[in-house]
Amino acid sequence: MYILLPVVVFTVRAAIGLDVDATEASRGLIRVSETIAVSQRHIKLFYPKFIPGEHGPTGPINSVISFRILSGGTTLAWRRDPVDMHEIDVDVPPTASSILLDFVVTTATSLGDLNSANLCRIKWNRLLWYPGPLPSDDVIITPSLTTPEGWSVASALDIAKSSGRTTSFKPVSLTRLVDSPVEIGRYFRSYDVTGNSPVRHNLDVMADSPESIKPSPEFLAGVSHIHEEMEALTGSRHYNHYDWLLSLSDGNAIEGLEHHESSEDGLYEQSLIDPNFTITVGELFCHEYFHSYNGKFRRPSGLATPDFQKPMLGELLWVYEGLTQYYGFLLAVRSGLMTQEHWREYVACVFEFDRSHVGRQWRSLSDTTTSAQIMYGSDTKWRSSRRADDFYDEMILVWLEANSMIDNATHGQKGLDDFVKEFYGGESNGPEMRPYTLSDVTSALHKVAPLNWDAFFRERVYSIQPNPTTKGLEASGWGLVYNSTPNTTLEHRGYPFGGPENAWTYLTASIGLYVQGDKIIDVVPGSPADKAFLMPDGKILAVNGRAYSVDLLVQAIAKTQTTPLTMSINYKGAIENVTLEYKGGARYPHLERIAGVPNHLDLLMKPRRKL
Repeated sequence: MYILLPVVVFTVRAAIGLDVDATEASRGLIRVSETIAVSQRHIKLFYPKFIPGEHGPTGPINSVISFRILSGGTTLAWRRDPVDMHEIDVDVPPTASSILLDFVVTTATSLGDLNSANLCRIKWNRLLWYPGPLPSDDVIITPSLTTPEGWSVASALDIAKSSGRTTSFKPVSLTRLVDSPVEIGRYFRSYDVTGNSPVRHNLDVMADSPESIKPSPEFLAGVSHIHEEMEALTGSRHYNHYDWLLSLSDGNAIEGLEHHESSEDGLYEQSLIDPNFTITVGELFCHEYFHSYNGKFRRPSGLATPDFQKPMLGELLWVYEGLTQYYGFLLAVRSGLMTQEHWREYVACVFEFDRSHVGRQWRSLSDTTTSAQIMYGSDTKWRSSRRADDFYDEMILVWLEANSMIDNATHGQKGLDDFVKEFYGGESNGPEMRPYTLSDVTSALHKVAPLNWDAFFRERVYSIQPNPTTKGLEASGWGLVYNSTPNTTLEHRGYPFGGPENAWTYLTASIGLYVQGDKIIDVVPGSPADKAFLMPDGKILAVNGRAYSVDLLVQAIAKTQTTPLTMSINYKGAIENVTLEYKGGARYPHLERIAGVPNHLDLLMKPRRKL
């Protein structure tokens, strides 16, 4: 029988000692000893559920194993809440001034493991419980971390002392702790990328091999320009120091997660060596860094929750993530980590990818933000019919249009950069959070250019749009065209989630397929592939009577103006031969200059820092 205990509202700050033993991280296990001061006889403990930056109830409660609560050496009984799986109730002995939580956490996630044999990403939210209900700002934690022999530690956290393999950090609030991950690893090197800034900036690289932790001097220079560009743009920073925490392994989860004073980036091992991927690394760094301003310093009020149990409301993710995606690419170009041509090619791909998501015919862009927590991690099968997290890339086109509107209204005197300075600038006071609403966004835009921004976003974001907008592109002097020349960005975007063996081939503009190796990932509704009844998970065995390869398929599509395209497909054991009704040849998106219209796009990409 479950006995409902009274909810205890704490009126004092909670103190927690957190000792994390990661000596078995290489095998995917982390042991935790957590001491919580108590003064009540009945308490509730919460495992963080809604994690900032992940925009949903992603707290991995099933990663907790071998869980015990003790007091004075005696194991205490506990009861899980029947509704909230992240909450437990505990009866505390009358004489106890503290309780000890002893448990193990696995490093497994839905996207892969956080560890390899030589490194691990330490996410504090996975390694603690906290009493409540209490605001996370009111919980003070003193953490320590013990690593395997010979492993190094990198974090934005301030270190109190180091002794042997144990690093003790200075006490911080639960809010700041969860926002300050640690990376540990055998092969490590830290690079000073402070550049022309008065505060420290570091790139901390850990990898599965010593050869993989050596970025080029050009790449390091580009990273140092990221914050130089942002400081030139806003005139301020909202952190005391900043670390890019990069872990490189084919065996750990691919990730990019923003934090106030660091970014947590997990990529495949050759990312700093493989030229097909280095550009993506640079853009990822820029994206997560911009979040220090947009997402951490300024955060949508629906995501600015007081603790990690209150549900997050993601309606304004089109600002949080969409504006960050836009400026992530701009910062990459302005800092020299990406060429102007690369970004133009990518923008053309953005239109094509979002055009192919025909789910836009029945759901608005805003619905993808509101439902983001169920969009993340959803299957790729029939994604084109469902839509995906389109609020990232499609907002590039929307914000580009907003920039052109400001430029036109102010006769070239202002642009979206002025909004960023107005909204994300201010004093450099270190980490702080200022929530915002849609009204705050439109008011700041109106201050830069007095236009009807409510109507603009109502049309572009909150209404169903048959196609992505091209108005901003055209006003910037560029039009969208399709031809047989391959889009060079697709060569770099080919394997964003791992090495070459995981490469995707994008054929949406021609036959309507997303392909990974010999596997069909998705089919665009209404496309030739759809009309031929091809389906996700189908395995391509042959093309035009020859054994399948990606190159053969691409070549066969290019010849369709004169030669029919036939494919042999194995779908769950049933083999079918199909002929696609398509004669359009190779077809890829690009941007092309519009004669007589000034080239504002290239001006937008020029550096803002002093050269």
